[in-house]
Amino acid sequence: MSAHFASPLSSTASFPLGSSTLTALTDCGGSAPAAWMFPALPPADLELFPGGRAPLSYGCCLVETPAATLLVDSSVGPPRLNTIDPAFTTKAREQRPLLSLLAAADVAPEAVTAVVHTHLHRDHHSGNVLGGGGLAFPGATHYVQRGEAEYWSSTPELRARSGWDETIRPVEEAGKLRLVDGSLEIAAGVTLRPAGGHTPGHQVVVVEDPEAGKAYLVGDLLHQTLQVEHRDWSPRFDWDAEKARESRELVLGEIEREGARMLSPHFPFPGVGRIEAGKWAPGWGAAKPKEAAVEELAADPIAFWGAWSMAHDADACRVGEDGVKCSCFEGLGSVM
Repeated sequence: MSAHFASPLSSTASFPLGSSTLTALTDCGGSAPAAWMFPALPPADLELFPGGRAPLSYGCCLVETPAATLLVDSSVGPPRLNTIDPAFTTKAREQRPLLSLLAAADVAPEAVTAVVHTHLHRDHHSGNVLGGGGLAFPGATHYVQRGEAEYWSSTPELRARSGWDETIRPVEEAGKLRLVDGSLEIAAGVTLRPAGGHTPGHQVVVVEDPEAGKAYLVGDLLHQTLQVEHRDWSPRFDWDAEKARESRELVLGEIEREGARMLSPHFPFPGVGRIEAGKWAPGWGAAKPKEAAVEELAADPIAFWGAWSMAHDADACRVGEDGVKCSCFEGLGSVM
């Protein structure tokens, strides 16, 4: 199975899961100094990051099943909200409107029946509102773990940090916010599961097809591909480093044992793969890129994918049915 990248944007990539389709969407990307993102790491570990930089994609995932059309997170939102931390000074992709990415996937905002927020950091829910105000997805129920909502709405400081009043309160006032206590199947084959630590009520989404297996949409369970192997590494964003590590151990262990697929909005786009022998193996089918640069990827996957993410310019790419024909990173060839 290969990805379908919707022309002309390689910011949209769709993957089949039985009778369902999962579409990774990225509206921008950049990088920051690895030492800033992981302040507790010693110099020897920081040297594992190419050029000392930690690439970070931003985005969300569209899930289309026979029973529902839902978004997992709504990403960075309108530019007026200034969601991106100034530390991400090196841009890999300019910001693109989320609704234009959905249009490339032939999905109207009114067709979205649910929005699941893995947590309430601003880069995961600021797309709830339009640039001029109003709800971006007027018919959707928004799902948040109760403990997450209670934490971020508890003080004026936390409300400001999370952007609650700008992008969560309008949903609440419209009667579209549903608070969840623990695991919940919100549609056939789509289950929310708590995985706290990054924030108090962080959750992951598991999409399951009886024939094709499972895909885990992990939110901010981890931010860098290196964390698949180094699960004790916590970035500065983690609310409780030890709980975050425990959640990574639990969920990543399940993904590997089940042979499930994983989607991460912060990994180099499209952020899909499996876990093999405790390490990240990018790709949807065989979990490895084909053709050009396979030897380089096998030797150093972190450097290869990090370098591609930094060099990649979506506007310069030529798109084929078997994946992106990327002219931005010489010699890359087909990445999926």
